[in-house]
Amino acid sequence: MKITLPLFCTSFSLLLGWMQPLPAIAGRYVFNQTPETIEKSFGRYWTKKTFFVGDDRPKQIIQLTYSPTGLRRTFPEFPNATLRMNYSNNRVVEVSFLPGNGPETSAKLFNASLQSPSEIIQKKAIEARFFRYILGYNSGLYKPLHYTGGNSGESFSTCLGDGVVSDYFIDNLTNQTTTGEPLIGSFSLSYTTECSRPYDKIKFTQDLLGG
Repeated sequence: MKITLPLFCTSFSLLLGWMQPLPAIAGRYVFNQTPETIEKSFGRYWTKKTFFVGDDRPKQIIQLTYSPTGLRRTFPEFPNATLRMNYSNNRVVEVSFLPGNGPETSAKLFNASLQSPSEIIQKKAIEARFFRYILGYNSGLYKPLHYTGGNSGESFSTCLGDGVVSDYFIDNLTNQTTTGEPLIGSFSLSYTTECSRPYDKIKFTQDLLGG
């Protein structure tokens, strides 16, 4: 069985954004904000795309991309990274960045390392750095929430504090004909009550799938 992690991760986090209340975050306001508010911190949007998610009652999503200059300074290991935000009803429900990593970038990150991709990502604090870049203050938590794994790839959800969840996936198949290294999918931040206080109630779950 083959899993399509990009669609799974995006749809799941977006649906959480609609179903859950929104956080009271001290710092830069991003979630549940309008494009006009976001523009004050990230500049005017560059591109715009509309799509729908969900089966029964599809929700319309407006996806805007923004200047990646600051993001690329924060992540020099991803010189081609792009920044995007998804809006539902004119309010931010998800923020993400695409590493823009080809085989060469993956090889630099993972080659000749005995660590797994997720261990390297945690060691480099990529999720925490993205949190700070977007929200303007340091993440106060790193607590795994959910893992989905199979031969074709893995997805990770991690609570970073104040109700914010980080999601990313690792594609184990795409690069097999080039460097043989795994490929990093997009990193995203959204809000869920599962990651809200009290943090000791957060429960880790996992799904182990076939190939």
